[in-house]
Amino acid sequence: MPAARRAASASQSESDERNDLFQPSSTRTSRFPKSARIRDSKAFIRLLQGRKRVDGCVEMSFVRKGEKGARLGIVVSSRFLPRAVGRNAFERIVREAFRAKRAELPAGDVLIRLRQSLKAREPAEWRKEISSSVEVLLASIGS
Repeated sequence: MPAARRAASASQSESDERNDLFQPSSTRTSRFPKSARIRDSKAFIRLLQGRKRVDGCVEMSFVRKGEKGARLGIVVSSRFLPRAVGRNAFERIVREAFRAKRAELPAGDVLIRLRQSLKAREPAEWRKEISSSVEVLLASIGS
């Protein structure tokens, strides 16, 4: 196999690996409707002042409410991820983990926040860590 073809093949498999992180488990059932988002500043302030749980570089706050279903808020500072591409990737990973667990979560507001800088780390490395941390934190709510 020519060297150029091998390189193209290797880069294709790396690209497929990266894209697998962002593929939804099912296309229509895993939507993220507006009713599942925290959009008002009062709710964000209440969550930021509340009790926090930490796993790795991710911090989570949860407040039970009588509303239907769980709602998600995400906070990621440009100080910790300076490039918009990284911040958007963080948000996609968190939303995907939330979508997968939303049906199991009690009614309330969940705030996921990045609390450490990831500037010096490779994206593939921190994506896996964030995904597992968010899943652990969300699982702790359900129990």
